[in-house]
Amino acid sequence: EVNSIDALFKHYWIINNFNHLYTNIGNNFEKSNFKTSEKQILTDGSINDFATAGFGNNISYKLNDAYVGLEYKFKIGKWVNKPGVYLHWYLLNTIQNDGNYNVSKVLFQPQWNSDYEFNKSETLSFVYKLENKFPDVNQVANKYTLEFYNAVYKGNALLGNEKYHSASLRYSKMNTYRGIIWNGMLNYSKKVKVIRNETQLDGIDQFNTPILSDNPETNIGFNGFVSKRIYRFNLKLNAQLSRFAYSQTLNDVTTNNKRNNQDIGLIFKTAYKKWPDFSIGYNKGFSDFSGLTKSKYETDAITTTLEVTFFKFWKYKIDYECLKNTNNAKQSNFYDIANTSLFYQKKNKPLGFELSVNNLFDIKKKNSYSFSDYMISEQNTYILPRAILFSINYKL
Repeated sequence: EVNSIDALFKHYWIINNFNHLYTNIGNNFEKSNFKTSEKQILTDGSINDFATAGFGNNISYKLNDAYVGLEYKFKIGKWVNKPGVYLHWYLLNTIQNDGNYNVSKVLFQPQWNSDYEFNKSETLSFVYKLENKFPDVNQVANKYTLEFYNAVYKGNALLGNEKYHSASLRYSKMNTYRGIIWNGMLNYSKKVKVIRNETQLDGIDQFNTPILSDNPETNIGFNGFVSKRIYRFNLKLNAQLSRFAYSQTLNDVTTNNKRNNQDIGLIFKTAYKKWPDFSIGYNKGFSDFSGLTKSKYETDAITTTLEVTFFKFWKYKIDYECLKNTNNAKQSNFYDIANTSLFYQKKNKPLGFELSVNNLFDIKKKNSYSFSDYMISEQNTYILPRAILFSINYKL
């Protein structure tokens, strides 16, 4: 159960066309109640209550954020800037089975927004903030919680706030005459105070508890695309890059880990209303993890879709995906999956008919690889067998 109330008073002082001053006074209040109860029904019908083993939370959580801020907006030619300074008074109160916990802090949070408009179709934007984030209610619940059949979580009532710098830079440009669109965003985040789980592993059993750490975390990401219209077609190149560096404590051993991901894709599709809708794309992905161990994998994916209308009232659709995964031992797995349908409905008529086939090739399963903060996993996803469905639609 979560309830929140937000209030804001904002005063605008327009000094002239190039200088504005904004005063902000506000308050954010959040109240949560968090209750957990874990029980097991045994084969003889009796109930095993886990409360005797330290399970079962009952917590009242209140977080109040009162703040005052000053923002100054000024313009120099095409360049608009808005620096700001905020003073926040945070008050966190939790009432649990073993007592009350209170945290009160006054924190300074500067920020800066900057925009440069080259013209109406080309802009560059920059945003910076120093932010603080207090723990959620489940992170301060100091009794055990069953997360999965083999994973137990215990919060930490003494947690403080995370502190992090965040910045983003965005560029966009559109040339309708040449049919070109550019769009890119660079994100940066650095946590100097971090709430992170410490993990204990015992066979398949797992125990997690959060701590507040001074080990910094850095996250850098980029995503962008370039789109070009060529005659009656559209060609799009997109890219996503990320790098995450952090510290993880596993079985009382702290290691410095890094995760990197790169995805580059190319999509070609029709862009003419009188033609069938057709698209084909290729995506190449690279992922690697380094810590106590090192691992990497690659993905190659081809996707295509087709939608065509014929004889006025008939519509045929098909989508196809082909995926190849390769791990660091150069072992590969491959699968391809397709779905198709045929639809018929006369214009302005309520009755329609559709014949569809899901999992056209009757694929049994697909494989994938993933990284968590401390675990490298190979996953098998089992797919429902081929299904043929005939449906009748009637619109009132």
